[in-house]
Amino acid sequence: MPALSRNGEHAAFYSDTFRPAGITRIKMGAMTFGSRDGAPFFHCHGLWTEADGRVNGGHMLPEETVVAEAFEVEAFGIDGAMFVAEPDPETNFKLFGPVPSAPAGAETTSRAFALRLRPNQDFCGALEAFCRERGITHAKLHGGVGSTVGARFADGRLVEPFATELAVSSGAIALGDTGALEAALDAGLVEYTGGLAEGRLVRGDNPVLMTMELVLEVLGEGTNS
Repeated sequence: MPALSRNGEHAAFYSDTFRPAGITRIKMGAMTFGSRDGAPFFHCHGLWTEADGRVNGGHMLPEETVVAEAFEVEAFGIDGAMFVAEPDPETNFKLFGPVPSAPAGAETTSRAFALRLRPNQDFCGALEAFCRERGITHAKLHGGVGSTVGARFADGRLVEPFATELAVSSGAIALGDTGALEAALDAGLVEYTGGLAEGRLVRGDNPVLMTMELVLEVLGEGTNS
């Protein structure tokens, strides 16, 4: 789970690792798959129900999490880029970010961008600006793993504790009624006191805390590599 910083080296940190007994049922989550220290690695946030009925959320750690039963997930692959964990001097963490990779020759059906959003920019606003600058009028978000400074939802709910771990359940950027680009992002999160929240994030008031990793698929275009 997210936690307050233990020293002055980070704006926020992580709690001790929790290992609930029995089988945990995942309610929702998002994952970034890539490489860390030269080996495969994933960064995953989610919400779940533990065997005793407790609802919880946070990181699912690759070295600690064991798949108990077969299940299916939706995945989106990219060719020509990958996520690699590298030291980030701004946050003092080793964070996933996109880097170019040699194309594998996969047959692609759309154009996509691998992104990492940095701290203190509005989540929706950053995606809207990215699309606007490139003339993109319709895009779908895949993944979406990161943190925001608390959270403000479109229905008026407010998450005040500032350190969160957030997973996007669905997201799209399209032209709104006024003709301007609007991002619609649905997410779930846990904040550092253990509170959980889900819903649509309000545009313009959800700044990134540490990072946000995602892939944007451009819709309505022909095949591109």
